[in-house]
Amino acid sequence: MPTVRKTITLSDAQDIWIKAQIARGLFTSDSEYIRDLVRRDQEEQGKLAELRKAMNEGIDSGLSERSLDDIWTEGEGRAKRGLADAEAGRTVSAKDVHAGIAARHDWAS
Repeated sequence: MPTVRKTITLSDAQDIWIKAQIARGLFTSDSEYIRDLVRRDQEEQGKLAELRKAMNEGIDSGLSERSLDDIWTEGEGRAKRGLADAEAGRTVSAKDVHAGIAARHDWAS
């Protein structure tokens, strides 16, 4: 991938912070640290966009005809069934759940 050279201005405190992360062995250079920040921001912005989309879909779906008590009762039932499944050993690992969600949403694992 081609790269572009950028010049940025940081405060002394920010520079000290970056150098500390490099000294801890988490990164090998200032550039690597900044690229990591940009990658993480891109990921978070993508997640935020998905959340906004889901919220808008919920708003656009209109008001539910179900009462709050009905919704709450259903949630309690799901929780009880989930607990019973876990106690019976009918579980899926968090890693497998994450992989399934990532695949459905085309996220990098």
